[in-house]
Amino acid sequence: VSCPSATEIVCTPFVDGVQLADSNGVLISHRMTIASATEMQIGIGCKTGGTSATTLLVDYVYCGQLR
Repeated sequence: VSCPSATEIVCTPFVDGVQLADSNGVLISHRMTIASATEMQIGIGCKTGGTSATTLLVDYVYCGQLR
């Protein structure tokens, strides 16, 4: 997580220390605008689209704040 400004954060997913990329090889990173404490809470989820069960396993999560 990086903070380019007081109202924005950038979340970047890593697996085994390597930044994830999409199917085109472009590195994945999500830029989000934050404005209140409720928008700074952490959440983890997975997108499902089928009728079969999906399991999300998470070994480690890091959240940091730059002041």
